[in-house]
Amino acid sequence: MKLMRVMVSTENIKKEFARRLAERIEQMQDITAESLSEMLISSGILSERRVVQYCAICEFYDSIGQKTKTQTIKELSAKYSVSERVLIELTGRERRFSV
Repeated sequence: MKLMRVMVSTENIKKEFARRLAERIEQMQDITAESLSEMLISSGILSERRVVQYCAICEFYDSIGQKTKTQTIKELSAKYSVSERVLIELTGRERRFSV
């Protein structure tokens, strides 16, 4: 019973978030991917750290097969200033980002 309440509550939160996000987007003059990203980061909805991690993970999956996983992680760690440990965790068996 308690688990069901959490699921319903989560769905309500998602709907409320979507509604509020839509209101903010409607207030924007020219909506571009860059302006939307900036709005999400500046409002605190997304953290810059998560955005950087997401970019590193996207590049990781784009480059699969070109180099070894270890070599790719070392390069992306240096490029994005994300620790190798974090990248290894994010590229583990389960994807934490939907890429």
